[in-house]
Amino acid sequence: MKDLNSVFWPRSIAIVGVPRGFEPGRVFLRGLLDQGFSGEIFPVNPKADFIDGLRVYPSLKAISAEIDQVIIVVPAQAVMPVLEECGQRKVKAVIIYTSGYAETGGEEGRRREEEVQQIARKMDFHVIGPNCMGIYHPKNHMAFYPGMPREMGKVGMISQSGSLTILLSRMGEPRGIRFSKMISSGNECDLNSSDFLEFLGDDPETEVIGAYLEGVKDGPVFLRALREASRNKPVVIWKAGRTTGGAKAVFSHTGSLAGSKMAWEAVKGQGGVLMAKNPEEFMDLLSICYYLPRKVGRRLAILSGPGGPAVSAADACE
Repeated sequence: MKDLNSVFWPRSIAIVGVPRGFEPGRVFLRGLLDQGFSGEIFPVNPKADFIDGLRVYPSLKAISAEIDQVIIVVPAQAVMPVLEECGQRKVKAVIIYTSGYAETGGEEGRRREEEVQQIARKMDFHVIGPNCMGIYHPKNHMAFYPGMPREMGKVGMISQSGSLTILLSRMGEPRGIRFSKMISSGNECDLNSSDFLEFLGDDPETEVIGAYLEGVKDGPVFLRALREASRNKPVVIWKAGRTTGGAKAVFSHTGSLAGSKMAWEAVKGQGGVLMAKNPEEFMDLLSICYYLPRKVGRRLAILSGPGGPAVSAADACE
């Protein structure tokens, strides 16, 4: 298993390209401040001195303290020099919010993504993304968006969509569902869903695993990780891109290959997982796993006044 302590337990975080105004990249700083992140936060912007009361640095090189994690929000063409600095500073984990990679469908985007992968391996740091939101970990007071719940729960969530992680965290609140960790993984050029499945399967803070997936990088590796995780914890998957139109949208979103409906039906059976068709069903299944005992067996009673609902409930259970 890969060592992901730097991903979930950084002691210091630098945000490169954090804007002065309330633009999209600003939410990363606001999210950390809203959660009360106890480590050091280093905003980086060569055109500002202070943002939200924090000293701002012109570059990573100007920060004298050790940096565990870097969040990059600069345009795609400016990312590689920042990654070079990350390697020089011995940064352990990098989150790339920036889009403009394989999801564009163009040769330049694919080339950029390959370069990110190569430099991460050469400089020995992990990359989440590109085209992602990164990590929400309430126990370590980390969030990528302000207003996310501060209370920790027991659902570990993997999502290839960043906005859906925010939506699902809010859908869980009225149901009493809280999350141990949420990972917005984006294009997954380095760390991918299989890595996070393996980690969450062994994570003592996580008792239930949920995943919104558009596609996977390596089917056999993913299936092995899924089987291993589902041996001890319930796993609920919401698989998007099951139709022709959805599959096309998947590629333009994260650059993933969606896979056939038949293949995912096989994954359901061989992986021992629950499959959801939409966000409502996804949250219903998570709720069942969240509140029922870990082992409930097959002894279930249905209580109903009229007969029709009892019959349809029996069908639904089977």
